[in-house]
Amino acid sequence: MNHTVLNLLHKCHTLKNLKTLHSRLVIEGSVKSSDIVLNKILRIYFCFGESDCAHKLFDQVPEPNAFLWTSMIHGYVENQKYIESFCMFKCMLGLSVLPLNFTVMSVVKALARSGRLRDGEAVYGFVWKCGFVFDVMVQNAMIDLFMRCGEVGLARLVFDEMYERDVVTWNSMIGI
Repeated sequence: MNHTVLNLLHKCHTLKNLKTLHSRLVIEGSVKSSDIVLNKILRIYFCFGESDCAHKLFDQVPEPNAFLWTSMIHGYVENQKYIESFCMFKCMLGLSVLPLNFTVMSVVKALARSGRLRDGEAVYGFVWKCGFVFDVMVQNAMIDLFMRCGEVGLARLVFDEMYERDVVTWNSMIGI
């Protein structure tokens, strides 16, 4: 069933197609049966810039998991709705849903794009507390945040404390 639905979703090239298929899945009761299907629908709504539709669907999920929260947060970031993404992240944490590394990277990207240094510093504390300090991609996002906010010293501190560095890390620091 999921494979068929995912194939149909993949063929949704217009918002009208998506809404028609979504309605059909709601009638059949298939929408809530799979997090993969829900995630795909959320992502397509965001691809069409329909964040309100995505949020309405998300609100209908009784207990969304970290995977679905991440889809919402990432979708808001990709649609340049940075405040909404950070609010979703805070709500997620308030409900004691532990984020994925990709969740944290998306939130940090939102904070970097919106120049929210203080919130970024708070998230960096969370990164340390929850062990994301060992994730090179999260750390690279933190360096990007601090650099975009003009905090070269903080970016250098993150760099110096990293356990692992990759090409992105080095390129970020060479650009100083």
